[in-house]
Amino acid sequence: MDRNLELLQCMEHLQSQRLEVAKAIKEEEAERVRIEQDMAVLQSRLAHIKESLHKKVAAQTEYDRVIEETQTAYKQIVQSSEALLDILKRECNSLGSTEEQRGQLLAC
Repeated sequence: MDRNLELLQCMEHLQSQRLEVAKAIKEEEAERVRIEQDMAVLQSRLAHIKESLHKKVAAQTEYDRVIEETQTAYKQIVQSSEALLDILKRECNSLGSTEEQRGQLLAC
């Protein structure tokens, strides 16, 4: 009989350990599901952020292009204005022969 009792105790111990493992499996599966759900939310947010960043980088590139074109055009306008002013001064000086005429032309 001792052997039967010992065998029963061993079986009860194994069943108890099996229940503990089953409980641990259930807990880990629940954690896995939570993590997968969190990952899905994070992946969705990441995709949204990537799309937003792509659009903003494209807009920034467009701003850079427009600014560069505007600066170039402005420099050309300034250079043209300076050249026009130099030509105007030369013409004023060559048109007037007396000091009085030069003063009147330059006053314009």
